[in-house]
Amino acid sequence: MPADREHKITDRYVRAFLLFSTFHPMQGYAPIVSPTADAEKEVFEVTGLDRFSVNGACIWPGGTLSNTIQSVSGSTWGGRNFGGYEGFMHTLVNHHTNYAFASTGAAKVPFNQATFGFGGGEIQLTIKFGPTQVLQNIKLNFPSASWPRAAEMVPAQPRGGFVKGNPECDG
Repeated sequence: MPADREHKITDRYVRAFLLFSTFHPMQGYAPIVSPTADAEKEVFEVTGLDRFSVNGACIWPGGTLSNTIQSVSGSTWGGRNFGGYEGFMHTLVNHHTNYAFASTGAAKVPFNQATFGFGGGEIQLTIKFGPTQVLQNIKLNFPSASWPRAAEMVPAQPRGGFVKGNPECDG
């Protein structure tokens, strides 16, 4: 390592998470509300995330990962109460520390590396109503690719705001 970089941060670690955005095809004008029973409304199960990698490092656990949804979209902040695109916020409610589709590992991406390798694969998504009734099985194929790393934004001095790049890490 060059002497001028000996005590500097030279790498970043990448983690990932998977979000599912829902859609209600035809609700009309009746509001979408949560039933009084506090039980699972939807369950998303995903198999195959362990096939995904960043720069060759696997960041997901194996097996079937499951996320239960106990709130409808209209009952969350910013949620949609009348059919159509519902977003994803209601899928995160009550999952402050146990969201199943957040990576458990991290992959190293050096600051001087302009791109990183994404190792893709096929995953299986199962959508259930409640804990047992399968509504749909979907296979999703994510091809491997080389993606650009995110640009770092640093505070601009002395006027405030942000500028692209960080001379401490990029130079």
